[in-house]
This record gives sequence, structure tokens and C-alpha cells, in this order.
Amino acid sequence: AKTDELKASLVSNRHKMKQIRQEIQKSKPTKEVWASLEFTFLDAFAYGLAASSKILFTLIQVMSRPPRKLIFHIGDRKTGSTTIQNALATGRILVDGRKPFYPASMAHNYILKHFIAYAEGAKILKNNPGRPNLEKISQLLEHEEYAYAVISGEKFEEAKPNVAKSVMEKFLLPHANQHSVICYIRPHAARTLSSFAEQTKIGSYSGDVLGFHRRAIKKNRFKYEQRLRLWTDEFEDKFIARPFVRDVLTNGSPIDDFNGCAFPDAKVEIEQS
Repeated sequence: AKTDELKASLVSNRHKMKQIRQEIQKSKPTKEVWASLEFTFLDAFAYGLAASSKILFTLIQVMSRPPRKLIFHIGDRKTGSTTIQNALATGRILVDGRKPFYPASMAHNYILKHFIAYAEGAKILKNNPGRPNLEKISQLLEHEEYAYAVISGEKFEEAKPNVAKSVMEKFLLPHANQHSVICYIRPHAARTLSSFAEQTKIGSYSGDVLGFHRRAIKKNRFKYEQRLRLWTDEFEDKFIARPFVRDVLTNGSPIDDFNGCAFPDAKVEIEQS
């Protein structure tokens, strides 16, 4: 009798659930969010009316949540990343009058180790002030009020795109219904000279520029096409690659160009430091 009662209750909710599915489809959720919703519907039918009522309430919450976009900025090095990160960390960028949510005191370069640790052994590294770990960032993305959130770390030019995507799907993307991955590429000659000057200055390289170039070629450091193709394979049209060339950048500015890529439909203002 109890089983028949549950079946009858679920049938009566079937029409309402169908309506909710249609409403969710109108909001064009990401594949990751839609996949989680599919499991939600299966749960409703598997566990009966009590679960169904709870799940329907959850779906209504999802539907009523304002749109959220996650921007994942992955560098490259020597392409103005520090300028962008400083503007975000100090709250100087306003998007539709609000500061994007930026969960770090400066850059997220440290978080690459967290990505690798989780991907290789499901290990969660330590959370630190100003340097939140994956679990903490996930919690913040879930509970904070924001329309846009940004993660930025030029060290991610070293990351494997499939690893980045799998970890993002676990900790970051469930809390946003839109996302993009933005990468800037500096032409080979300028990148080589800039990296040579920096590494010579800090003492990590002591040879000449020709030797530095040969070492870079041997390590495949600046083979852009192969690396960018892997990112495109993983993120498809969500991946945006831009040349770091002053004449091409919006207003010749790394910040203005980044804002145009990250927040294309919003009004963006930059407060002077």
C-alpha cells in the first residue's frame, strides 16, 4: 500500500517536474549543471515523494539563482597577468557596478599544486589565509553573492588541460552556469627576450640569450599551437586565446582587453589606484 501511495504521489508530481525541466532548459545551463540535474530527477523517482519534494525545492532554488559566470585566466607569463591580478585583488574593477569575486590575496599560481594533488591522488592540500584551497574556493563560490568570479594564475600555462577541466568540474563549475578560459600569448621573440631578462635578473640563468633560446626550444616551452589545441579540445568555444600585441589589445591595454573578453556584455569601470 505504501508503495502504491508513493507511485501515485510521484505520478502527480510528474507534470510539475516536466514543467521545471522546461524552465531550466530555457536558462541554458552548462553541461555539468545539467548532468547534476539529470541525477536529481532520477533521485526523485528512486526515493519517492519525500525526496521528490526536497529535490523539487532544490531545483526551484537553482532556477531562481541569478546568472553566475566563472572566468579562469591562465596567463601566459609575461602578458600583463600581474597587472590584471592586482586590479582584481584590490577591487579596482567594477562590473555593472560590482566587484567580481576574486578569492585570493593576489595570484592563484599556488593553486596549480592543488589541482595536481587532487588529480593524481584525490588529495586536498592545506587551506591558508589569502590562499584558499580547492574545498574552500568551492565553498566560497557556492555561498558568496556575485555575478562574476575570477580565478587567475599564469602558472597554469604549465597545466595539462584535461587535469584542469576535471578539477574545475569537481570544485568550480558546479557553482556557475557560464564559464570561460582566457589565455594571452606573447609572440615568440618578445617572450624569449622577456623571459631571458627576468631569469638572468633573478639568477636562475647565467648564459647568453642564444643559449637560453636553445634551451627553451629543447623543452618545448614556446610551442604554442600544440598547447592551445589541447585547451581548445577540452573547453571548445569556452576557450579564448588572445595575442599579447599592443596594437591588437583593446586600447593597447591588458586590463581593458581582459575585461572585454571576460565581461563582454557588461559595463566595466576601472578605478584609479
